[in-house]
Amino acid sequence: MVQYLIFDVDGTMYRKDKVYNPSVGSIQTAHDFFRYGAHNALTQGEDPAQASSRLVSEYQNGIKNGTIPTKVAGIDESVREEWDALVEQYGSNGRVFDNHHRLKEQGVHNYLHRMIAQIDFTQTLVRDEQLSSMFEDLVDKGYTLGIVTSEVHSTVVDVAKTLGFDMSLFHIGVAHPETYSRQDGRFYPIMCRNNHQSKPSLDGFEKIMRLTGCDDPNEFVYIGDSIKKDIIPPLRLGWSAIHVVNDTSDLVMKEITVDNQTKDYTQIGSVYQIGELF
Repeated sequence: MVQYLIFDVDGTMYRKDKVYNPSVGSIQTAHDFFRYGAHNALTQGEDPAQASSRLVSEYQNGIKNGTIPTKVAGIDESVREEWDALVEQYGSNGRVFDNHHRLKEQGVHNYLHRMIAQIDFTQTLVRDEQLSSMFEDLVDKGYTLGIVTSEVHSTVVDVAKTLGFDMSLFHIGVAHPETYSRQDGRFYPIMCRNNHQSKPSLDGFEKIMRLTGCDDPNEFVYIGDSIKKDIIPPLRLGWSAIHVVNDTSDLVMKEITVDNQTKDYTQIGSVYQIGELF
């Protein structure tokens, strides 16, 4: 009965911790540079706009001179622990900035993710023909592909260009009211941070159902790498969920308690196994 295969991006379509260029580090290295750096700056009272501008400049210079991995490795453990506790409290990296640092009250949206959009993906990822072929094969088999991500749209576009897959394969409901962004007055062809409340909110998943006009949750499968953000939310709506753990694991069926009910989900080692399941 499955018709719709909906994907997460960050950490699912690629491994965040894989290092292709030692002088630059991994995607996770860049994420850590921005989230820890911004948190520390705002905690010390730096203006959000100035902190963001400074960090982006430092990142771009660090990419050129190969100092980003060293800078991240030198972040004090107490800063990391404090940040991890805040993420646990608020539910996501973005919500720490929105709520703990109260940037949402100041009208500052997508603070962290706009910095992450400055990541040089050409330095931190490589073209992935296997991934691209898998997406094309799934479409040829008759599945409809989509994306629900907490990343801003420009980041997803840059990732797609670097990995080499066709973004148009994931376009659902272009110029539909559900894809509209009140923040910047644009329509987006995917569910991204620009037009829905970030995961673990159900907002993006519910919008996908309205976009497709399909109210049968059995027709939807979500594929992601986070239990909290990618497995529990779709299970709450009755979707199937697949957890990508990015290791050498074989397919395993797992159980989890969601809303006081035991739910099943599938765990796989690599996103490439989706092509074997469907």
